[in-house]
Amino acid sequence: MNGINFIQPLFHAVVEGRKTMTRQVVKTPRNKRAFGWLVVKNHTGYVIDVCWTDENERFSDENGNNNVIKPRYKVGETLYLKEPYYPLRPQVIKYKYDNNFVPPARNGVCLTTGRKISGMDGWHYKRTMPEKHARYFIEITGVKVERLQGISDEDCLREGIFYDIVESDYFHYHDCENRFYCADCEEKGRERLVKEVLEDRERFCFDNEDDEDWIRDELSGYSCEACDGEPKACDICGKDLSGYRYDDNSKCFYSPQQAYAALTDKTKRGTWDSNPYVWVYEFKLVK
Repeated sequence: MNGINFIQPLFHAVVEGRKTMTRQVVKTPRNKRAFGWLVVKNHTGYVIDVCWTDENERFSDENGNNNVIKPRYKVGETLYLKEPYYPLRPQVIKYKYDNNFVPPARNGVCLTTGRKISGMDGWHYKRTMPEKHARYFIEITGVKVERLQGISDEDCLREGIFYDIVESDYFHYHDCENRFYCADCEEKGRERLVKEVLEDRERFCFDNEDDEDWIRDELSGYSCEACDGEPKACDICGKDLSGYRYDDNSKCFYSPQQAYAALTDKTKRGTWDSNPYVWVYEFKLVK
């Protein structure tokens, strides 16, 4: 059985069911990124292979054999998730991603097995993890190929991007402008709003008879839980209040695609801008 690696935040997203799709760069037989491809599909539209092409000609090697690139994983195939591990005792495996266990080692040697430990922090590298130690498995349910930048917002969410409220106590005021203020700028925003209302009560649907104290009470904000899912930023200091992001990153982005672009560049800088062809694997978590 083949294994698959994810960085720690995305590993948790897979286990929690928030990530059900992953992309891998399609490479040529020479292990270089492609600039032209011929996509071969069967009668149902399922991609069965992708061929290296040059000026719309199918690439052939020096012997005249066609080089056909096929996806690494197939529909119906089950993969196990690799993660840093430590065999404490036979049948007792510790995992780095979900506990505070410190692997016992001396001079880079595992005290349990007597073998050299591959990880600098005492854990065995996840790429060396055998299937017998795996806890989680996924089944490939779909395969297709597309340009990296062709990803939709919906697919970004399936890649582990999510909408998050970074500052939980920001406020939205009924000022007809839908302006938002962070906790630090709340009072300043309130005073600015009160001033505007007193100068133009009709626009803000207040009567001239309403006194200032009553108006201040009416303009008290309500928490972000009552707001919609659009990204928010403080109208005074510009601080991100909510938006799209990926695990292990507090910065917010205005769109799911912007967050996903940052995620791909985190793995390898420049990946998003190069816009390579990628295999798109859909999967589900299985027992």
